[in-house]
Amino acid sequence: MTNPPKERSIGFAEPMVHAILQDAKTQTRRPIKRLNGIGPITDFRATGKGEVLWNFDDKYRNGRCIDYADLLNCCPYGQPGGKLWVKENFWGCDMPGYGDIPCVVYDDEWHGKEYRPKAIRPYARKFGRISSQQMPREASRITLEITDVRVELLQSISEADARAEGVTDGGCLNCGNNEPCQCNAPLPSARDGFIGLWETLYGRDSWLEDPYVWVIKFKRVEQSK
Repeated sequence: MTNPPKERSIGFAEPMVHAILQDAKTQTRRPIKRLNGIGPITDFRATGKGEVLWNFDDKYRNGRCIDYADLLNCCPYGQPGGKLWVKENFWGCDMPGYGDIPCVVYDDEWHGKEYRPKAIRPYARKFGRISSQQMPREASRITLEITDVRVELLQSISEADARAEGVTDGGCLNCGNNEPCQCNAPLPSARDGFIGLWETLYGRDSWLEDPYVWVIKFKRVEQSK
């Protein structure tokens, strides 16, 4: 009997959670920092014609190579058919009848003292604002199924893929995001918006580094619970 694919967690910021709930986000890109079965890596690059071999340095041994098929099998987020449960920032709030048990309230349900959760969820471990890193599995409201995994350079993202990342039109990079373009640069695009998002998450000029990334395509599925 074949074991079901391993379920893993993955974190998203609030705007991306909203995009997933609207089925507007069906891809995510993550820097390649570790390989399943190998662990953390200190350098990663393609080598050889047609990028047949991928060279990386790990913590214990330098200059190891792997072919593309084996590389994909090392993706720490899983393989097609695997499940990802989404971590997001949330609140632990008091609810009538639950005494000192904090209940989960998601950001889109939070309106100050007027929070209105769609259901009572006594899964929070403390009161107040809680980081996504502390979200327990039972508090997650979104489960994703991986449909494809590939590796590519960050800057190779297309306009269509930027939209699949849940990004709408951004602003000109020369004139500033969300501002009318005042130069001869191309018109605002979702790709520009993705660049702004990437640098918000990974730091200024991280786009210019053009790292290889995991490209994970997914679809939202019904929760199993």
